[in-house]
Amino acid sequence: MSGKHLMLSIFCIQSAVDEVLDAMYCAAEWGRCLRPAYDPFLKDMQMEVVANVMHQPPSGMSSGIDAQARQRFHKISIC
Repeated sequence: MSGKHLMLSIFCIQSAVDEVLDAMYCAAEWGRCLRPAYDPFLKDMQMEVVANVMHQPPSGMSSGIDAQARQRFHKISIC
């Protein structure tokens, strides 16, 4: 491989690496910008799931186990 081909190969590899780094940076920026808007949505979804589980216990659960499960889910939802 001549020096010219080697330099061209290095340039191509460097260009590809730059593209990947740019894409990663853009993804990180998008994530940082979207997160504040997305977090309340996730919190609402989590609370809805917890509420559904607390109001609809799985079939076959005894009332004592059901009460324990509700306490656990309540602790999770507070966090």
